[in-house]
Amino acid sequence: MKIPAAIIFALALAGTVHAKDAQYDIEYANPGGEPQYMDYRIPDGKGPFPVLIFVHGGGWGRGDKEDPMEVQPILDPLYNGNIAWFTINYRLAPPNPYPGYVEDVESAVQYIKKYAKEFNIDPNKIAISGESAGGHIIDMVAVRATPDKPERHLAAVVSFYDPNDLVEDAFRRNQINPSVNGSFGFRSQVLNDQTIKILQDASPIAFVSPNLPPFLLVHGTADTSVDYPSSPIWKDALDALGVPCELITIPHGVHVMGNWDRMDPPQVAYKQQVVDWLNKQFAKVDEAAKTPAKPYVAPAPVTKEKVAGLWKNVKGPDNSGIYLAADDTGNSLIAPTCAIKWNFDPATASVHIDYPAGQGRDVPYAGSPDISQSNKDKITNAVAPVGSLDRTPGVRPKVGFYDFHYFPSKDIMISSNGEVYQRVAKEKLDAFLKTKNAKP
Repeated sequence: MKIPAAIIFALALAGTVHAKDAQYDIEYANPGGEPQYMDYRIPDGKGPFPVLIFVHGGGWGRGDKEDPMEVQPILDPLYNGNIAWFTINYRLAPPNPYPGYVEDVESAVQYIKKYAKEFNIDPNKIAISGESAGGHIIDMVAVRATPDKPERHLAAVVSFYDPNDLVEDAFRRNQINPSVNGSFGFRSQVLNDQTIKILQDASPIAFVSPNLPPFLLVHGTADTSVDYPSSPIWKDALDALGVPCELITIPHGVHVMGNWDRMDPPQVAYKQQVVDWLNKQFAKVDEAAKTPAKPYVAPAPVTKEKVAGLWKNVKGPDNSGIYLAADDTGNSLIAPTCAIKWNFDPATASVHIDYPAGQGRDVPYAGSPDISQSNKDKITNAVAPVGSLDRTPGVRPKVGFYDFHYFPSKDIMISSNGEVYQRVAKEKLDAFLKTKNAKP
């Protein structure tokens, strides 16, 4: 791809880019003949400068890189903190469904890295940020930047109120979010086995791994578009694998950061907190450069027998969790009469658990101390037959389904909404089996 004319002009004048004023509408990609543009601003000075790439929201189907409410509030604090910024547009849905917009942002990362010298930026200090749908996109960019794709590697991720679990969001709403529907080209908002699989594969929380860069989450407690509890759950999942993660909570903050400036009093402290956190991560890049990089070691194959065992919900009471036998059967410890079936896919290290009639996908949470009474009532009164989210009060779920991802490096399983399950010591498992098999 050719170097943009704006960069060539700047090079001709000074040899490096010093953009006191922002530069607009630089083409970074042309997928399918549809040009995609970015804006940028580089601090004045010697450089090279660290970078934050910002991705706008808008339900995957609208929005713009210059949005005054969703983008602009964070740009001046970045510039004043000596951090270069780039804001980008991407192909919008429904004409361009998932994963097109994720691929566009990946192209932007690669483009900015490729021309780092011309931009006078440090290619090893590139962070990414996004809000709402843009937060989902940048999370997916981060989890897809596997160790074998160094051209996509990021120094840090800042997610503003990001929908990180599209399946759980659909269950919360009792239907697929209309914006998600358009983003994936679904013809119906009804959740079924097929749409669950598609949404699971597009949910960042399903791909959490120890290889991820540090995360900063920013979320308001009064957000009704992206449920605030999704951020603590996301943080729990990252913490469980040792990924550095911090959460900035905006008390009473609603959706969209521009609204926080209008609160009484204005909630603006997060801006400097974001800048300070980014500079701390960029400093760590310098420290890491002094230490030889550890070679990437592919995880060892995981067998069904390895996954089988007694698993405890680390935030639940002592009797919470599941027992998986090697013969694809098991028990829910939180509902001892519930015999479950499970299977394991070694290719993705994912475990799929089915609860029979009379139980449901929410059973593992029923004893969690973190669950509110209103949500416990929803569990008790919910019905979730296969192929729909029809709810009939007073009827227990007919069929349940649940997905976990197993992480050999930590020997833990993380559920599709961030619940962490830890393997119980073998002696405890033996004691449990002895009790379970004891004759009355």
